[in-house]
Amino acid sequence: MKLKEKFKNLFPDIKKGIERFPVTVIFGIILFIIAIFSIEGSYYELAWIEYLIIAIPLSATLELVREKYFENKNRKFFRIINFFGTILFIFVSKMFFKNYFAGEVINVTATVLIFYVLFYLIPIIYRNENREKYLQSVVGNQIITIGFALVLFLGFSAIIGTVDVLLINLPHTLYTHAFVFSASVFGVIFFVSRLKEKDESLANYELPKIVEVLICYILIPLILIYTTILYLYFAKIIFTLKMPKGVVSHLVLWYTAFSLFIIIMVTPITYKNKFAKFYKKFFPMISVPLILLALFSINKRIFQYGITENRYLVMILVIWLLFNMILYIVKNDVKWVLISYIFAILIAVFSPFNLVTVSINSQNKRLEKLLIKNGIIQNGKITNNNDKVSIKNKNEIMSVIDYFYNDTSELKWKKIKILGKTYEKPEDFMKVIGANDFWRSYESIDNQEKGVISEISLKINDGIKMTESKGYDYLIYDFNVSYLLDTNETKEINNNGYKIILKNENLTIKNIQKNTEILNINLNKIANEIYLKIKEKSKKQNQSYVELPENDLTYLSETKNSKYKIVFSDIHFSEEDKIDGLNLNIYFSEK
Repeated sequence: MKLKEKFKNLFPDIKKGIERFPVTVIFGIILFIIAIFSIEGSYYELAWIEYLIIAIPLSATLELVREKYFENKNRKFFRIINFFGTILFIFVSKMFFKNYFAGEVINVTATVLIFYVLFYLIPIIYRNENREKYLQSVVGNQIITIGFALVLFLGFSAIIGTVDVLLINLPHTLYTHAFVFSASVFGVIFFVSRLKEKDESLANYELPKIVEVLICYILIPLILIYTTILYLYFAKIIFTLKMPKGVVSHLVLWYTAFSLFIIIMVTPITYKNKFAKFYKKFFPMISVPLILLALFSINKRIFQYGITENRYLVMILVIWLLFNMILYIVKNDVKWVLISYIFAILIAVFSPFNLVTVSINSQNKRLEKLLIKNGIIQNGKITNNNDKVSIKNKNEIMSVIDYFYNDTSELKWKKIKILGKTYEKPEDFMKVIGANDFWRSYESIDNQEKGVISEISLKINDGIKMTESKGYDYLIYDFNVSYLLDTNETKEINNNGYKIILKNENLTIKNIQKNTEILNINLNKIANEIYLKIKEKSKKQNQSYVELPENDLTYLSETKNSKYKIVFSDIHFSEEDKIDGLNLNIYFSEK
């Protein structure tokens, strides 16, 4: 093929694309203009930009509908309807999306995805053959468009930067202008210009050889290796009878979704590539047990912690992938992949059982059960009787409260509703149950679930007055060791005529006036001795944060110059059984 012909194939007939999708091109230009005004006006009204993004796939989809079903009708009239109908849809959407369904951002994103998938779906609905080839061509055109738009943006950026440095100072917003133009104007025009015509034959369309090699001999082997690893984990679960980790659902689902995409892409070459044919035939069967494992894993998390938006989406994705893999085992029909995807989005976002509504109801029920379990709800009434609530349950209650009132939530209706009463602010509900910010624990979930001890602390609700010397002449209160005890750092402080020196593992106390050594002890040895004494008792609590009474955290001894007592108020651990920090009170008297 001559260079001129290659160039002509790469740069399609731009005029033809504009004539075929004029409304879509107009919306791309409008999006660019509004974005520029927003940036230059020193305000970022992103809402209209978000909604105008909907207009691009919506108007393009409507144009494909006209081509397919109303080709012989008045073209200008239909395009006028397309333009004003799209504008009307945007205004109506802006009115309802903010206060209904799943929240504005999710609603807009879901709408864009629906029309984007419809843009793929419309041309292949009644195609009896080459459906996957058509999808291949559209995906390929998108990749090429992104590449060219990126090169154009980088070129503009280089020109702007050079002029800014060598000639005149230019505003940095020009870089944003260049990006928006490359995406919304050039990108849209270039992409629609490369689309196949409605009745254009795809018999001679082939994947570029390098892409075929990439998919068949790199991506598919990697997918199969990854599948083998997951099956080994599956076997480990069966032999050890240990339940799967929550993360397994994510490890399975995203790779399975990508694998489904690869199945669609390799379908046109299965007739000539045996490896691709093997993959398409057997991978759906292989993936079903793994998807069921992910289903079991996410159900376990839901049973433990209720439904949240993320778990809802994972569950929808699990069901959608299971449906499509079974579909490919029974019947190869890519259109049902796209139709089921749209159906899944409609259920997840726009149905009465959308992800936000279901999650709010689930977390409210979870919170109510926690309050009943811990005696805060008694006889159908909320009390502030929380004396017997464990640290773990306090943390769990606070995690639910934080779910409802986190700073990133845009949903006005995402509030706690217990026993028929709605609480507008978190502090309102916390006051009713007697909770405070100290109920939160910032230790890792893994540590909490495994019962790995991260901190042992002195109970402070036993009527103890920590600043009293209690039978000793002197008290060094809240002495902190915040670095590892086996380092060579030295810590010195003066306290009421005494010098306290911590070097390596040794704590020394000297009388400054008499210049005599009162105490010299191995603090690391004492801390470990105390921990060995309380280790079993601490681990029985099966929590990362443990509280113990003073007797358990006290060390008593004497030297020839003094008697002393050390009470550990906090013992911190960097990892299991390894102490890396202490807070302690030292009581002593000279002899």
